[in-house]
Amino acid sequence: MSNVIGSGLLGRSFRSLALPGALYFCSGVSDSKETRASEFDRERELLLSICEETQTFSNFVYFSSIMAPDRASKYFEHKYNMEELVRSLFPEKYLIVRLPQVVGMVKNTTLFPELVRRIHRGLPVLVQRNATRSLIDIDDVVRITNKLIEVDAKGLEINCMPDETVSVSDIVDFISDEIGCPADRVYVDEGVAQDADRRLMRQYLCEEDPVLLPGYTRFVVSKYAKKLLDDEARQPT
Repeated sequence: MSNVIGSGLLGRSFRSLALPGALYFCSGVSDSKETRASEFDRERELLLSICEETQTFSNFVYFSSIMAPDRASKYFEHKYNMEELVRSLFPEKYLIVRLPQVVGMVKNTTLFPELVRRIHRGLPVLVQRNATRSLIDIDDVVRITNKLIEVDAKGLEINCMPDETVSVSDIVDFISDEIGCPADRVYVDEGVAQDADRRLMRQYLCEEDPVLLPGYTRFVVSKYAKKLLDDEARQPT
C-alpha cells in the first residue's frame, strides 16, 4: 500500500517527499464549492476502506479546511464530519492539517487559478467586498506537514496557514500586477472573512519561517501566476 493516497495537487506533491511510517490521506474533496453528496460519500468510503490497512503506519495525516469548525456550507460540514471520523478511527496516530487556499500547479476552478485565467482573458472578476482569504504555497504545506510528523505531532488539529490574511481585492491586485493585465472587477457587498487561530502552528516554526513573514501572499502570487499561464499556453487546443 502506498503511503500517499490521492493523485491531485497534494498527492503529487507528497509522492516523492513522503516520510516512511506516515500515511498521507490526500484524496479528499478539494473544491470548497462542492455540494454533491456522492463526492462526500466517495471520500468517506475511501477512508473507511483503508482503515484496516493502516496498521503498519505510525502517523495518519488528514487534510481538512481552516473553515471546517464553522460548518458554514455543505463542504465545510463534510470536512468537519470527516475530522470526527478520523479522530475515531485513528485516535492515537492522527494529525489533522487544516488548510486555507492552497496554491500550486493545477488546472481547476479553485480561487487562485480561476482568478489568474479570468484576469488574463479580460473576463469580469467577481470581488466580494467582505471576503478575505489566505494563500499558502503547496511546497510549504509539504514542508510544514513533514516537520510536524518528524516531531511526532499527534492527536492535533493544526491550522497550517500564513500569518497574512488579505482581501480578495488585494489578491486580484497582486495577480494583475504580476501578469500585467488590468482586472475588470465587479464588486458585490458579500463575502466571508476566513481566518483561524495560528498559535499552535507557530509553536513548531521558527520566527523567520517564510509563512510568518510579511509579503508572503505576494510571493506566492509571483511564484505561480505566470507559471500557470505558461502551462496553459503549452496545452493543445
